[in-house]
Amino acid sequence: MNLTDLLAMERTKLANWRTFLAYIRTGISFIALGIGLFHFMVSVTWNIFGIISLIVGVIFLIAGFVSYRSFCKKIAEIHRNYLKNNSP
Repeated sequence: MNLTDLLAMERTKLANWRTFLAYIRTGISFIALGIGLFHFMVSVTWNIFGIISLIVGVIFLIAGFVSYRSFCKKIAEIHRNYLKNNSP
């Protein structure tokens, strides 16, 4: 594996990690919004929006984790296949 291929693989891993962190940031933001709406707003409508926001935040966290693990497995498989096909 030459340096260009190695660096490309590392960039791909870092991009996957960045995407995972973006999912976490978005999920935590929705959860914080939901807690704020549920705690500080008195109206039933705002409480419903708060609960929906909490659910959306948890969905983002789960989707981010599933996506991250899926792409990690795909990256590892591509790496193994590359090494197997290009070994001397």
